[in-house]
Amino acid sequence: MRKQENGKRTCTTEMIPPYGQQKLTRYAETFKELAEMMACEEDKPALYEVQRAEDEDRQRMFLKSMHRRNRSIFSEQLDEMAHIMDHVAKETYREIPMGERRFRMVYKALKQMHVEMKDMLRLENQDGHLEISIVARARGRESVAIEDMAGMLSVVLNERLLPDRTEKVFVSREYELYHFFEEPNFQVMTGSALAVKETERISGDNFCFYEKDDGHLLVLLSDGTGSGIEACDDSSQVLLLFRKLMDAGFSKEKAAQILNGSIHLQDEEQHMPTLDICDINLYSGELELLKIGASCTYIKRGRMIDRISGGNLPLGAWDHVEPRSVSRELLDSDYVIMLSDGIIDAAGRGMGEDVFAEFLGSITCTVPSEIANQILNYCIHQCKGQIKDDMTVLVIGLWERMK
Repeated sequence: MRKQENGKRTCTTEMIPPYGQQKLTRYAETFKELAEMMACEEDKPALYEVQRAEDEDRQRMFLKSMHRRNRSIFSEQLDEMAHIMDHVAKETYREIPMGERRFRMVYKALKQMHVEMKDMLRLENQDGHLEISIVARARGRESVAIEDMAGMLSVVLNERLLPDRTEKVFVSREYELYHFFEEPNFQVMTGSALAVKETERISGDNFCFYEKDDGHLLVLLSDGTGSGIEACDDSSQVLLLFRKLMDAGFSKEKAAQILNGSIHLQDEEQHMPTLDICDINLYSGELELLKIGASCTYIKRGRMIDRISGGNLPLGAWDHVEPRSVSRELLDSDYVIMLSDGIIDAAGRGMGEDVFAEFLGSITCTVPSEIANQILNYCIHQCKGQIKDDMTVLVIGLWERMK
C-alpha cells in the first residue's frame, strides 16, 4: 500500500503475502471455533454430573473433573494460538525510502569489511522503531562479526543499531538475511546475590535476565516449593517453559495461565512454585510487573521507595490464575529490586518492613551487584546468620542513553 507523506512516496509492507495472510486468518478462525466448541462441551458434563452424582463413585467424579479442566485449558490454548496467528497475519511495516547514494555508501562500506551485500530494506515497525534487513555474505578468509556490521551501519546511516540477538555471531559464507534494530533509549545493568538455606547445598530459587529483540527486558524469578534439588528443578522448569511459551508468541498472561494449568493437573505430589515477572520497555521506560505468589518488589528512586506487593497464590494452587499486573514509569537512575520469600522473611525478623524500606532508601551505591550484596548482607544480619530459607536478590538499574 503506497501513499504520499511529506511529498515522498512511502509504502506499507505486509510481512506475509496476501495469500499467506488469508490462510493464516482461516486457520485462526478455525482455532477460535474449536476453542468455542471445547468450552461449550465442557459445560455439558457438569449438568449431567449434578443429576447422577449420587450414583457415581468418587474416583469417577474426580476423573470427570480432571477431564473437564483439561478441556478448559486446551480451549484457552487454542484461543491464544488463534490470536497469535491473527496478529501475525495483520502485522505490517512501513518501508522508509533509501536513496541510491546512501545504498551505495552502505554497499561500499560493507565491501571494505569483506561483506558482499545483495539487498537492503529499511523499515519502521508497528511500534514506530527502525529495523534494517540486509541480505549479504562474507567474502575472503577473515571472519566478520555481526556486531561489527551493526557498528558500521550505525555510522553510515547515522542511526544507533543493534544486531538480532538470535542470529549467528559471524556473517555466513552464503547469502543470508540479517536483521538490525534501533537501539533503545535506556540501557540496564543487573546484579544478583543469593544465599542457600543452611541445611541445603543448592538453592530452590532460580532467575534469568531475558532481553528480547522488541526492546523489552524480561526478568524472571521463581521460588520452588521447599528447598534443595527438587525445589530447584521445579523453579528452573517454570522459567524454561515460560520462556519457550513467550518465544512461541504467547502473551505473558497466557503463558502464566498455561503454566499454572500444567502444574495444577500434575498427578504427582503437588508442587506450587512462584513466578515473578518484571517486563521493562527499554524504549519508553515503562515497567510492568506480574506476580503469581511472588514477594513484593521495590522501586528505588534516590531515597524514595515504592513498594509493590504480590498478594495472590502460587502456580498450581487453583485450576485458573489471573496474574496481578502493576505498571510504573521508570526514570533515569531508577532501580528495580526483586526478592524471594527468604529475603522478606529475614528482613521482617528485625524491625519490620518499614525499617527495611528505610534501609533501601539509605543505600548510596550505584552498582546493581553491590546493591544486591548490601541487601543480602543486611538480611543475613537481621536473622543473626541463621539462613532458614533460600535468599535471592535481583537488582536492575536503568539509565538513559546519551544522545
